[in-house]
Amino acid sequence: MTKIPSGCRIYSGPKAASIEAARNTFLKVFSAFGYKVFCPSTIQLLSSCWSKLPPSIREKLIVLNTPYGEVACLRPDLTLTAVSYISSHYAPQERPLRICYADKIFLGPEEPETNLEHLQLGAELIGWDGNGADIEIISIMLKVLDLLGHNDAQVVIGDTNIIDFILKKTAPDIAQSLRNALLRQSLAEYYSILERHPVPQLKLSPLLALPTLKGETTILEKAERLLPKETPLEDIKYVISSLEKLGYAKRIVVDFALSRRLNYYSGPVFEVYSPRSKKLLGGGGRYDALLTSYGIIGQAIGFALDLEGITQAKESNTTSNWVMIWAGKASPKNAMEKANILADRGFHVELSWTNNRQQSIDLAKRRKFRWWLSISLNKIYDLGNACEYDLAEWLEKEERKC
Repeated sequence: MTKIPSGCRIYSGPKAASIEAARNTFLKVFSAFGYKVFCPSTIQLLSSCWSKLPPSIREKLIVLNTPYGEVACLRPDLTLTAVSYISSHYAPQERPLRICYADKIFLGPEEPETNLEHLQLGAELIGWDGNGADIEIISIMLKVLDLLGHNDAQVVIGDTNIIDFILKKTAPDIAQSLRNALLRQSLAEYYSILERHPVPQLKLSPLLALPTLKGETTILEKAERLLPKETPLEDIKYVISSLEKLGYAKRIVVDFALSRRLNYYSGPVFEVYSPRSKKLLGGGGRYDALLTSYGIIGQAIGFALDLEGITQAKESNTTSNWVMIWAGKASPKNAMEKANILADRGFHVELSWTNNRQQSIDLAKRRKFRWWLSISLNKIYDLGNACEYDLAEWLEKEERKC
């Protein structure tokens, strides 16, 4: 048996086909909106990402030495790789730049997870000025999710600037503890910190209110009542209002305590949640401050989705449009002509070259094909319902039922 390293995976069959189909759909849609496909190196220098990652990510890096004596790591984050590349390969007048990708990141797992590699879909809009980019990238992302069957996916929207504003007058060590609690989504820990560390009443009220401001978009009205007048609400209100006008009101959830574990976000952030699977599919947001660290002036927004998480492998007992073609004693020319006819009509075909008729039928059943075609007889058989058709007649049918 072929073994692979612990934490790594191999995909095949319907699962692999579904992953590839989702990948192609994602790249096709984003490419249509001007996003260039980005294929980054799997290995990157440790020095290029170390300072820009939080300690919780640094400890999960998979570090290695290259044959050239350089200290490197397997790519832990695609956004960092993209921004680093753009900062050194494009002049300021070429921005804004749009890129999209479907690739892997590599991180040590958190229990009970064991995976070292994670398949991601993502897009970045880098170096723009003005309004609208947040709406552009979120709405195209939702378009892709709809095409992939996730038309109930919800976008949870927050803003790191609001959290920064509420915490800025709190002692730095307490503020960091509160941030960590929000990141872990542990409200019990958050409120316990506030109980253990007395905070003046004027500062305490917004801190107590912050985690409660979660729900439908009407929660914005409550936020305006409970938070200080100076709280920077303009960005999140603009993003939500724009998405509502595009018809996404029922798919938006507001969470003023939303925090992302990568510490380069600096503005509106979002996470994508599937009510059906009750799983987080991914997320993203603004990272203007990250651009500054690379010497790029402007704004940036991006996201990444879990490719495996959004893929629905459609496996069933029979595969309705799969045809096993038995060549028997027919010539390869005749067999390939029939295969091309069916493939051009959208059928998934597989050629069986054995001379043994029953062996070919047994293989088709084992692989869960619904249809089996005998070229010598020019007849096609429904293996599940034990009925047969003349091939020409069968091709003309809209419904293929016995």
